[in-house]
Amino acid sequence: MNPKLPSSMSALRYHKPGKIVIEDVSLPQLETGDLLVEVAACGLCATDVKTFVRGHPKIKRGAILGHEIAGVAVNSAAGYKSGDRVAIAPYCPCGECRYCLREQPTLCETLFSHAIEPGGFTEYIRVPAQYIPDLVAPVPDHLPLDVASLAEPLACCVHALERSGLRAGDSILIIGDGPMGLMQAEVARALGAKTVILSGMTPHRLSHASEFATTIDVRTEELEPAVERLLPDGADVVVVSVPFVEMVTTAMSLTRRGGVVELFAGMPSDSQVSVPAHPIHYEGIRIQGTFGFAPAHFRTALKWLAEGTIDGPRLVTGRVEIGGVADALARASRHEGIKTVMVRNIES
Repeated sequence: MNPKLPSSMSALRYHKPGKIVIEDVSLPQLETGDLLVEVAACGLCATDVKTFVRGHPKIKRGAILGHEIAGVAVNSAAGYKSGDRVAIAPYCPCGECRYCLREQPTLCETLFSHAIEPGGFTEYIRVPAQYIPDLVAPVPDHLPLDVASLAEPLACCVHALERSGLRAGDSILIIGDGPMGLMQAEVARALGAKTVILSGMTPHRLSHASEFATTIDVRTEELEPAVERLLPDGADVVVVSVPFVEMVTTAMSLTRRGGVVELFAGMPSDSQVSVPAHPIHYEGIRIQGTFGFAPAHFRTALKWLAEGTIDGPRLVTGRVEIGGVADALARASRHEGIKTVMVRNIES
């Protein structure tokens, strides 16, 4: 390991809802072939916001949050060398379990065992040697690292719309104007959707979306009549990007015969959805959910950011240092801005 590296580093630990603290933690210990990456950017995600505001059943106290990461390689490993700019995925599938063999990699039995160490709200992360090919991707010189950190959330959107079967010429309705909903609208355009409709109630986000979608402000207009005027037969795909179970039935009513309702937003673990059976049986409407992404989606997302297919710079509306993350999470919970990224000035 580079002798100039410290033995410890600053990291943002989650202790309880409303309390995250910068603490001194040990630098990740490398094993043979591992890659050490200095974090330059880590996006604030909805999961981070939910954990900070009310806790998360799967995130233990003491955890280091953050998983939308880009940075610079510190050492050489697996074809990467010191100084290389990279984007980092937080996990990858095993490729061998029954789910992976059935091309369902995000259901991998050991998905979260193949991961980085620790989270991204820190100074350095370790990428285990055997996972480098799936977790690490090079970032071209022209792409800012804060924008490259968007590859992780964008990959989730690529996966969802790929699974929905959206094709060129199709129509799509996205319910929700959060950062993921906005990304989904851009992904839909990239996939060739002819009609992209996005509904929400946050003025600055609807204004952003109006560049590439028809928007519906549900504060002033009822969703169902508005969509029916635009798509009398319903949308080919309806994406529920808000965590409200009551929107599932609404989504079904706005889906064409044979169309797909994609449940993208995470719902509370005890949620129960009651839907009419008739349109599922007689009209062939399919309800599905997706979570996360596979390495191929991550590389597609990074490629689209690098090419400008997805306008990443417009999505990043806030940048904070590690000490400003708590305030930024609180602002995000109030729907301020679009994407905020923790940044560290490590490039000369």
